[in-house]
Order: sequence, then structure tokens, then C-alpha cells
Amino acid sequence: MTLSEYEAAVQPKVQGTWNLHRLVPEDLDFFVILSSISAFGGNATQANYAAAGTFQDALAHHRTATGRPTVSINLGMVKDIGVLAGEEGRRIADRLQRMGLRALDPTEVLRLIEAAVSQDKRGINSAQMVTGLPPTWTRQQGTQTREMQATAPFWTRDPRFASLEASSSGPSIQDSNGKMTLTDILSDPSVNEKDAAVALAESLVSKLAAMFAVPESDIDTSVQLSRLGVDSLLAVELRNWVSAVVRADCSVFDILQAPSIVAFSEQAVAKSTLRSSHANSN
Repeated sequence: MTLSEYEAAVQPKVQGTWNLHRLVPEDLDFFVILSSISAFGGNATQANYAAAGTFQDALAHHRTATGRPTVSINLGMVKDIGVLAGEEGRRIADRLQRMGLRALDPTEVLRLIEAAVSQDKRGINSAQMVTGLPPTWTRQQGTQTREMQATAPFWTRDPRFASLEASSSGPSIQDSNGKMTLTDILSDPSVNEKDAAVALAESLVSKLAAMFAVPESDIDTSVQLSRLGVDSLLAVELRNWVSAVVRADCSVFDILQAPSIVAFSEQAVAKSTLRSSHANSN
């Protein structure tokens, strides 16, 4: 992201909100700011948009603390509006919903604004309303494999968000089927490179099938990931997953330009530090 790209998203929200803050009367009955859920949970490739929303949230807390009732609403995606309008927008919405986000109806947004206007805004705790928090963003303990934990949003591993933790009586981290996890396979010196690549390819097929909400049999491992519908945003998610689980350094370009899933899996396994660590110990 270039500086100009960063400023293009930050400046309208920051400067516009700040101008209103400075110019409106001091004795307003309400002041409602439409921020974004990305300011609360972050979003890959949207650091600029998240930063702008974070500023709006902070300004709402500042105004409320100084006796000027203000509410910042962290909105999630809204159906059929803005970037989610039209056919392409519906495809984006479908993908985000598969990730766990719930789309808000425009009438829900209006009701949220009505609630922000009418609620008791005397306390600092009333300065921010977070909407559309998906279940996948809660901290799950004890039932997730290392692969699942590695792909969860960063804050599910941050102790500052422990209040969102969902307790479980299940056993400690393990595969739900009692099988070896991908990390275990890659770390096992008795598993050769070819078999390790096959295991990684199978994991990628499962992950892509979940992303696109299609049967695993629909994922063709012989074609480029870009031809399967993997765009730059999904490639970032895959790159982070490969980095955390496979312990391999790869770029978005590596993912999008690999001849096939099979070929990419072979390249990633060859780069995996999990493989090199036990190779060096022999």
C-alpha cells in the first residue's frame, strides 16, 4: 500500500469527521458517526480503512468524555448498498458471509441510528456500538486444531479479548477426527516430500471448498488458483495460512501464478522450515 492509497481512504473520514466535530454547536443532543467493524477487528489489505474508523471511534469517546453525547457505530457489511450493490457486490457479500460475517439490512442500520440517537449517552461506555460481530471472531479454547487457530483473526489469540472467549469442555488442541494434523505431517521426518505435498494439497482443497461453499470434488487441483476464483484478497488469507501452518514464506504472486494447487503445494513444502528443521537434525 502506497502513502497516497493510505491517505485516499483515511483523509475523507478523518478530516470530514474532525471538521464536523469542530464546527457543530457544543450543545447538540446527539452526534452519530458511522464507523466500520474493521476498526474493531481489523481486515487484511484494509489497514487504511481500519485506521480511519479507529479515529472515528476514538473521537466519539473523546467527545462523550468531555460532555458532548456522541455514538460511533461500527457497521459491518450492509446489503445492496455501496460496494455490495449489484451482481459483483452480491458475490463479495456471499464470500464475506462464508467467512462468518452477517450482512445488515438497511432497515437494521436505520434502527441502529435511531437507538444511537435515543439511548442514554451520559456514560463513556455508550460512545461505541459494535455490530455484526461474527461467531468466528470469538475466542474458542480447547476444540480447535493448530490449523484452525492459525487462520482465526489475530485478536482471537490476544489476551486482551479474553472477555469474548467461548469456553469448551472438550480436550486440548487436536484434530476432530483423531488424525494427524497437517503440521504434524510436515514435521514428521518419516513422511517424504511427495506425501507431505499431497497432504498440503488436500488441506488447500478443503480450505478452498469452504471458502467458496462448494464440494471438494469441484476443486480442480490441476489448474491455477486464480482460475478457481482466488483473488488478491483471498490470496492474502492463503498466504497467512501457509505462513502460520506450513511455516513457508510465500507471496501473493506465488499463489496466484503457481501452475496448479499441486505445484504450489510442492513449492511450499520445499520452503517449509518444518521440513528443513528435521532434515538438518539428521
